[in-house]
Amino acid sequence: KFEQLMLQLNYQELTSNMWSKLCEILINRNEYTNQENQGQNIGQKFEFDGQENNRFNGIIRHLQRSSKTNIWDRGIINVTSSSYWLNNLPKNAVDFENNNYFHSNSSNDWIKYDFKEKKIRPTHYSIKTRYDSDIRNPINWFIEVSDTDNNDDWRIIDSQSGVTSVSKRNQCDTFNISTHLSNNEYYRYIRFRCNGYTSGNCKNFISWVFW
Repeated sequence: KFEQLMLQLNYQELTSNMWSKLCEILINRNEYTNQENQGQNIGQKFEFDGQENNRFNGIIRHLQRSSKTNIWDRGIINVTSSSYWLNNLPKNAVDFENNNYFHSNSSNDWIKYDFKEKKIRPTHYSIKTRYDSDIRNPINWFIEVSDTDNNDDWRIIDSQSGVTSVSKRNQCDTFNISTHLSNNEYYRYIRFRCNGYTSGNCKNFISWVFW
């Protein structure tokens, strides 16, 4: 937006007040760049307040903003999986505007979120199951993070087993990350990995997975 402003700016139309505001923007932008170069963490915090109607007002919703377009299609984040079934693509897991869902197609599958140039420090995550079936919903899983996506770099920060709160259709629940991450721990990648059977004694899973 800043670059668009500079390209469209006509200096002949500038008033003294507009020039003062522009100087303020330039100064603040320069300070932000200096802080980044000094390695300081600059970010935003989205805390879950425990209210059910705010389960999905977290990172994904923030990145989506007011747009109705999937943030995967817009290139904001990348969502991939070890497999998927037919048109039930991994990008459906970040689609808040319809009933599309992600469906994996093999045992112990995973779905991975790549935040690209951004990094996150998760404290909670929320899951919503598909609307039309009580089978293949997650009951056993790991949450893992990585900063490189290398096979030996993944770290388990939460694990769940025998969960029933998201084993039926149209269920939602929010889970705490059991591992406390320090203030300077941020990760580019986060992965939801199925561990064992899902609801209905199936080895693959279908779910919405929102953050």
